Amino acid sequence: MGAGRRGFGVKRASVLEAARELFLRDGFAATSMDAITSRAGVSKATVYAYFPSKDDLFATLVRETAAPLLGGLPPLDPAGEIEPQLRRYLLAIRAVAFTIGHAWDRLGIAEGGRHPEVGRLLYATGPARVQAALAEFFALAGRSRPEAAAEMLLAVTMVAPMFRVLMGVQDMADLSAGLDDAIRAVLRAHPPAGE
Repeated sequence: MGAGRRGFGVKRASVLEAARELFLRDGFAATSMDAITSRAGVSKATVYAYFPSKDDLFATLVRETAAPLLGGLPPLDPAGEIEPQLRRYLLAIRAVAFTIGHAWDRLGIAEGGRHPEVGRLLYATGPARVQAALAEFFALAGRSRPEAAAEMLLAVTMVAPMFRVLMGVQDMADLSAGLDDAIRAVLRAHPPAGE
């Protein structure tokens, strides 16, 4: 790789890192391209060479942040035992959501009303993909109403605890709290199709 190409990657990474810090600290609306340029220590021309707009920069940042996190989740095998797989998967999701995802959720909630495209992008890139993966798993495992099962499972294992964490009522220390009971309740509510 030539020095110019290496410099391209370093500058792009600097811009993305500066944008991540500023978006998460100040929000989408309050973060300007000038502030990102200054924080990254590059020229405005450099920033715009990589990202034609703040929206494009934000979308790239969200996708590139989510890809390795979601790609690192444990696989779900519909031929295997369901409960332990769901437990591993949900523990991994909680580890992401209650740490890295926590800041992105706050951003989506804060900006969603003023900039719905921000909330939609964050939802589509994270929670919607997880829900779709769970629905596919439930369908392949032959469970009744797989989409409803996936939504219910995320509601009881992620949404309720996340609200408690976001409001400061519960700390993020115990990732397994309530998981087994919730998984069993969802599986009872969504038995194998035909039962």
